[in-house]
Amino acid sequence: FYVAKSRNPKLVQKGEYRPSGYLPLYCWRKPIRENSYKERQHQEVMLSEGILFNREKPIIVGEAGMGKTRFAQQLCFNWAEQASSEARVPIYVDLKHEHYKPEGPGLIGFLLTRYFGSKMDWMVMDFLESYTDQYYLLLDGFDNLLPSEKQKLTDELNAISPKMNYATLCRPYGLNDFEPPGKVLFEIAGLNLSGQEHFIRQSMPELSDSIKVSSLMTFIHGHPALSVLSRSPLYLDYVVKLAGVAENSFGLLEGIKSGMELQNTYSQFCT
Repeated sequence: FYVAKSRNPKLVQKGEYRPSGYLPLYCWRKPIRENSYKERQHQEVMLSEGILFNREKPIIVGEAGMGKTRFAQQLCFNWAEQASSEARVPIYVDLKHEHYKPEGPGLIGFLLTRYFGSKMDWMVMDFLESYTDQYYLLLDGFDNLLPSEKQKLTDELNAISPKMNYATLCRPYGLNDFEPPGKVLFEIAGLNLSGQEHFIRQSMPELSDSIKVSSLMTFIHGHPALSVLSRSPLYLDYVVKLAGVAENSFGLLEGIKSGMELQNTYSQFCT
């Protein structure tokens, strides 16, 4: 499976899977039960690679822009940088990608088309079936699949190996019509205060001056809408970029009342 390792840095160099920096996200750990996941007892933990180890098929949920995809891509980027032969290989599977065809080749077809060549299917199957302790799949975009497609993917995973390690990433509504196998669920809660400050310093080096960062943080957390929206990396990125390019940015952001308004303002001034 060294071929995957040789191809992964190539993807990183293209910028396809390279995140802009470490993302200090927090999440709620919730045991899987029959009742709605929103009602489950929970505890806050750091969203890190550690939650994928010693757990059976974890489910990671979060609203759009909360950092699910970036978290998965960060794991791949970290692995490519470390280049350790002992580290388990994270394999990112974008279920929204055009190369993933649930009614056709499915998962194996995606891996062959996306990362390998059609003549190497024997190698992929041999690795997936024989070395389940040396990799884990990151199934991103589960909510985009129809119930029948979700079931087909689950059956395909079980057919390859019941011991296969994988994490499912989806929006909350993706669990309404189908709950994937798993014993624990993590709901992304977003960036806490220190995480937001870390994000701002990484995203906009020109705002690294402590006074500017402090001023922006004070403004955000005194704002009724932005104080909530800024837990999302996507929305906080909009705020930071507007603060960096727009004149009288605080005045511009003062009237924001929703995520849609923030997105429209960002599109107007930053794209």
